[in-house]
Order: sequence, then C-alpha cells, then structure tokens
Amino acid sequence: MNSFLLYEDRAISTEAAYPSFQDMFKDLNLNIVLKTMAQDDVFLMEQIRSVMMVPVHTPSVIQYRYDIIRDFCARRELLDAMYRIGRQGCGLAEQYKKEREQNRSRSSAGAGAVIAAFRFIEQSLSLLQQLRDQIKSSIDASSDVPGDVLGSLPGNVSGDKEKTVSQGISGLCRRLSNYPLEDLEAFHKQLLFYTTGGEGIFSIRISGGLKLTRSRLESCRSYKAASLSNTSRKLRRLYYKVIKKDSILVEDESLQRDLHTFLDRHIAELMKIYEPFIGDLLAFWLEYGREISFYKGVNTLQTRMNELSLPFCYGECRENEDRKEIEDLYELSLALYVQVRPVPNSLNSDAVLTVITGANQGGKSTFLRSFGIAQVLMQCGMPVPASAFRSGLYSRIHTHFTRKEDAMLSRGRLEEELKRMSGIISRISEDSLLLLNESFASTTEKEGSQIAYDIIIPLYEKRIEVMMVTHLHEFAKRVYEEQLPDSEFLVAERKENGDRTFRMLRGKPHYSSYGTDLYQYMIGKIEEN
Repeated sequence: MNSFLLYEDRAISTEAAYPSFQDMFKDLNLNIVLKTMAQDDVFLMEQIRSVMMVPVHTPSVIQYRYDIIRDFCARRELLDAMYRIGRQGCGLAEQYKKEREQNRSRSSAGAGAVIAAFRFIEQSLSLLQQLRDQIKSSIDASSDVPGDVLGSLPGNVSGDKEKTVSQGISGLCRRLSNYPLEDLEAFHKQLLFYTTGGEGIFSIRISGGLKLTRSRLESCRSYKAASLSNTSRKLRRLYYKVIKKDSILVEDESLQRDLHTFLDRHIAELMKIYEPFIGDLLAFWLEYGREISFYKGVNTLQTRMNELSLPFCYGECRENEDRKEIEDLYELSLALYVQVRPVPNSLNSDAVLTVITGANQGGKSTFLRSFGIAQVLMQCGMPVPASAFRSGLYSRIHTHFTRKEDAMLSRGRLEEELKRMSGIISRISEDSLLLLNESFASTTEKEGSQIAYDIIIPLYEKRIEVMMVTHLHEFAKRVYEEQLPDSEFLVAERKENGDRTFRMLRGKPHYSSYGTDLYQYMIGKIEEN
C-alpha cells in the first residue's frame, strides 16, 4: 500500500538528495521560507525539509504536484483532515517502533510485543478508513457543486467530475477503496483473543510415538469471559462438568506450562505472518506523513504570501531546455522577512555563463538568491515567487557564497573558500547549476581573477551552467573581451546621482563597485551630525 502523493509511481525515499543541500540552504536563506511553511513546528519542519532537499528531474512530476496543490487550494478542509490523520499515523508508527525496541531488549516480552503490534494494527486500520472516507466525501461533495463554479477552481478547466480532483488525490482514494480495510479489521478483531481474552480452537496431528507433527488454529473469537481464577477447585470442576461438557479442565502445573509454551510458539508464528503487514503500515505512515506535511506547508506559505500581497505562479519547465523566461522575479526570503515585495527583475536568456557586476548595495546578490530560491522551489513542485517562471531542470544545484570569516577557523579564508569549491567540483555534473556570490574576493584582485578564470572557464566549456556575482573586475573584463558564445553580462543599475534601482540590466561589465557612493553615504551622515 502506497500513498504516492509526490510521485505517481514511487516514494520519495528512492530518490537522491542534493549533494550539498546544507550549504545551499544556508546560502539561499531558505530557512526563512521553511519556518514560514512550518510555523516553527519541528515535526513539520523536518518533513518539509526532507522533500525540498530532493530535486525533481521531470516536468510531469512537477505538474503532478502542482495539480495536488491546486486541489488542496480548493479543498482546504480536506487538507486539514488529511494532515491530522497523517500526524496521528506518524505518531502511531513512532510509538510502535519505540515499544518494539523496548520489547526486544527484554528477556520475556512476548505478550508486550503482541499487544503493541495488535494495538498499532487496530488503530492504523481505523485511521486508514477515516482517510478513505474523508477523501471520498470530498470527491462526492464536489459533484454537487455547479459546473461553472467547479470550472473556476484552480486547476480545473470544466465542470466534469473527473477533472475536479487531481490524479494524486483520486489515486490514493482508489487504492484505499480497493484495500479490504473492513475485512482486515474484522479478522484482526477475532485475533484479539490472544490479548483481551476469548476462545481459540486448535487442531493437532499426532504421529506414532505421540509425536506432535502439526498444529493449526482452526477458529477463534474474542469475548470477556468470567474469571475463575479466584474460585475454589471444586467449583471450577463443577463448571467444566455441567457447563463446559466438551472441555477438559487442565490443572496439572507441568501441563499448563507446556500449554503456555505451545501458545507462545503459535504467537511467534502469528507475528511472523503479521510482520510484512506491519512493515507496510509503518512505511505507509512515515511516507504519507512526509508527503501530506509538504502540502500542508505549501498551503500555509501560499496563505501567508496572499496576506502580504506577494504574487506567485506555477513554474514551467521542459527537459533538456536551458532557456530562462522570467518575469517579475523577487527574493522570497527577503519578502517574507521585511513583509514587502522587493524590487522584481525579469530575465530572458539561454546563457551558459552569466556574469553580474555593478555597484555595491545594488541588489546583485539579492537577484542571484532570488533565482536560486525560485529554481529550488520549482524543482520540488512548489509555486514560484514571480509573475512567470520558465526554466530548465538541473540534476544538482550548487552554491558558493562568500561568508564572514569564522574566528574559529584554523585555515585562512581563501583556503576555506577553495576547499568548499573543491568539494563542489568533485560532485558537479554536466546538467548542474552553479551559483557563485563574490567568490575568491578574500585575496588580491589579480589572484582572485586568475583563480576564478581557471575554475569557471573549464566548467563553461563542459556546458555546466554558471551564474555569478563578482567584483573581480579583471576577470569580468577578460571574459567579456573574449566574447564567449552563450555568455551574458548583467549590471546592477545605478543612476547618475548614485541611486540604486535594484534592477539588473544587460550591458558591459562595470569595472567599479562605486565604493565612493557608500563612503559619501556613511561619512556624509557623520559630518552632518
């Protein structure tokens, strides 16, 4: 049994994560996005992070997730109910795993193991029925809505009932409906006699020499029987002679011990039979919990963006296409932090190498980060902070942003930068994206430019896409003058009076960072005071 809410035919656990996700997460300030999605809920945060760190490589999977997101936008109550059930299921799974480990560490924990397993199965079956009924109820309710209303819901193009539910949600409902949940529950309740009391009828086969060759549980039923443990031996004998005429009262202690051993062996065999089913339930809840948490986080993020009037769109992508067509892209982390949309930028490019130069405080790093965030979001099937966003898909996204020197570092800052870059180069592939933000600025202009050239050009020649912000003017000038095909140069716009517009424009690299603007701004303020 599988939920398949992230992929049509497989679980996310089979997919490879970004090799340097922690660096990427830190460089792109994705933690702000994650906190908004999870509302500081640790469980939600971990589940969402585990989805975001696995890139999607096919447009059909991204569309599959977009359809489910649109579905939940139209059915918020269904999302809340499915998340509540998923959270409870994950709790059950974690509790059972904990109890199972505790029972394994005990010398005699047969009864405890059976009770824990049966309780987990019983509660899981109940939750699965609730999940199935919630989805079916939502689907049935949509058939009562007028067609023109249904056609106006996100992701729907007509009032046709089959088109009002995403493939992911309808597929999960179909699998749950085909699963014999009620039959399993009825069968399971009969076996509860092992733990709650009742009656089991065993048949045994005996060969010559009174050797037991086979035993089988023929039938069983659970019920609360009156306890005779505190009654006198004479009364117990009378009970079995008058009422239980077809039964023999076993009073011999050694024979009772043998019967306990016989019963323990049957329980052990029963648990072997149940183990695959329990494993399926555990896998289902842990996978479903991760999937539904992701959609819960996406819905929460969309709600917050709507509250702040932050526009978003559903990205478009095609396999083996490098072209970017982007309109009004803004940095989402910054927008969520300041609660205002930053100045947006647009880009239409199919460049392999993009070099961004210009004035300090001109928005270069913000623009680079905005593209990185949007690409990561699209490649995990999330809406994108832009009016329109079309881009290729990358197997890996690497980031190398300059960082403040750590006082605890035993190496120099340049050495630390080169070590990180070496790790990236060892893992990078031809269909990767590399984002560089002021890398190698910790050494001289001449050395930094040469290091940058020696690293970037071989990557460019292998058609590995690089987008970089740099103040290494010698490097930018050299690459610009070589007129490399499929290269693009963007400049942070600066007005003649020194004002920054935070717009990225095509143009010849600026070989000045205009540090005097910052000097005039800071020192001028001091002099005025």
